[in-house]
Amino acid sequence: MSVHKDPHTKTWYVKYQNQTKRGFKYKRDAINYEAELILTAKNGECSRYLFDVMDEYLTIKKEEVQYTSFVKYEENVRLVMKKVMVNKPINTVSTADCENYRISVGRLKYATSLKNRCITGLKEVMDYAITHHYIETNPAAAIKTFKKTNDEVIASKARESNIWTYEEFMKFMECVDGIGYKALYFTLFNTGMRLGEALALTWADFSDGKLSISKSCTKKTTKGPYEIKMPKSLSSIRTVYIDEALNQFLLEYKETVENEDGFSEDSFMFGTSRPFPETCVQQRKNSAIRRSGVKNIRIHDFRHSHATFLINNGMNIVAVSKRLGHSDINITLKTYTHLLDEKHPEITNLLNKSSQNLLNRS
Repeated sequence: MSVHKDPHTKTWYVKYQNQTKRGFKYKRDAINYEAELILTAKNGECSRYLFDVMDEYLTIKKEEVQYTSFVKYEENVRLVMKKVMVNKPINTVSTADCENYRISVGRLKYATSLKNRCITGLKEVMDYAITHHYIETNPAAAIKTFKKTNDEVIASKARESNIWTYEEFMKFMECVDGIGYKALYFTLFNTGMRLGEALALTWADFSDGKLSISKSCTKKTTKGPYEIKMPKSLSSIRTVYIDEALNQFLLEYKETVENEDGFSEDSFMFGTSRPFPETCVQQRKNSAIRRSGVKNIRIHDFRHSHATFLINNGMNIVAVSKRLGHSDINITLKTYTHLLDEKHPEITNLLNKSSQNLLNRS
């Protein structure tokens, strides 16, 4: 029975699926209304409209993903999906409607990556509708994503080479202000960890030449300027062994801060009672780049620089993937496939040498 009495207003209300209708003076009126809803649903007239389902989908996503990721989902729905699609009963949305949606999205002056997120978003909304029995099949299942434009491909290729050598990194470090920020950049460059993972580190996570990663710092949340959370995948929880130079630098850095008020093993390594603000991390990086004269790279490119160094020096791709905390080795392969392609001559030379040895024995 989904008919209930409100003890405060002394009136009756109906809860059916995700709808609530209040204000019935008599119980029989509420029962009759519920019967009409059930009959309408049986006749194929879904009581859930597309935009309502999108909102439900966002509510679920908000609990499942990091806040920064949720903001992207919310923007996709608000800026594109609700503006392009027509709000109609969810079970009347056809494959043709979804194909027209794709055409309209394709005409928008947005990056291909954003357009594809909106295509994927519509598919996920429909899958959500199937899970909640609003529809039986996904009308968006067959629509395809978009290919990158030539300009985007060229820009992507340029980003692949947007890394530093150790010589460039040392020039940069000479111009960084503050030992704490030097320690942060050194850690990022020599471990390949994500910025959020580094900012969440406490001194308790540092011991015996290794760093234990079990959490991440997000810069934008509904709770304040930052939040320390579990990482988004179990593979991100890992122990990263560090080189002697970085280990010694962190030990010396610790000596400079452990006498400060409020210091404890639970203090943030890169901060004290709170981690360094990401805006300051970016600003100090940019300032040091200008003064050192090295090419400008993003903070995330410290991670790419580390992975590139390892791969170029013969490190096994599986070991690189685990060190980076990738959830799937295919992510590593996809990101660094251009480096593996460059190793084809080395593979050929190795095979030639082995084959020649075999011929000399025969």
